[in-house]
Amino acid sequence: MLVLELPDLGLEFDGEKLAATRPQLAADVLSPLEFVLYDALNSNGGIMSRDALEREVTAKGMNLSSFHVMIGYSVIIDRPAKGVYALRGAISQPGVVESLMPKVRVRQTAMKDHGHFEDGKLWLVQKVTEAAVKYETLALPAVLRQYITDGQYNVQMNNSPTTYRAGISSSQVRFQGRFLRAQGVEADDFVLLSFDCKGKALSVAFGDEDVFEKAKAAREEVDESPASLM
Repeated sequence: MLVLELPDLGLEFDGEKLAATRPQLAADVLSPLEFVLYDALNSNGGIMSRDALEREVTAKGMNLSSFHVMIGYSVIIDRPAKGVYALRGAISQPGVVESLMPKVRVRQTAMKDHGHFEDGKLWLVQKVTEAAVKYETLALPAVLRQYITDGQYNVQMNNSPTTYRAGISSSQVRFQGRFLRAQGVEADDFVLLSFDCKGKALSVAFGDEDVFEKAKAAREEVDESPASLM
């Protein structure tokens, strides 16, 4: 048998069962991005809130687009509750999951708000519903429809290009290619949309009620960077 001929495989066959004879390290079997997630969770008891996990992995160099994809599709990640992520198979103490769940805060202005950035681009914040995730569609408030040009838009994540597109009509934004699910978006998350009608680009960011404040701060950091001032 191949196992007997190649003992360096680290496998053992007793005639009935095939078993590993030496442990495999996570760094050896996981992709680089998965290992960043694994390392962050493993260093925090195997379970973290989504916000804490996002902060830790982005501090280690993972971009937000990759983070959203990984928490939605990685087989090593489990979601025991809304806003809580864990290593699959990790055992937590009673009450830990509940303590990590996001607190429900009703802030009407954050449920649906809109305005213009300093560069003139229109922005819209909405709370994502279950229907929006299921049908990959967000409604456009009537007050904004006259300012947004219909057509096909290239989708950007945190101002970085993606391969996704969205069709915008007078009443809705419909994403193509299961975009929302690919980003790990859940009902009750918040989405920030920024419309570049001339360039036919739609910039998207996801987060909590403070998604607009975070995006605005990120734009200001870019505007004030030495490269942007040259």
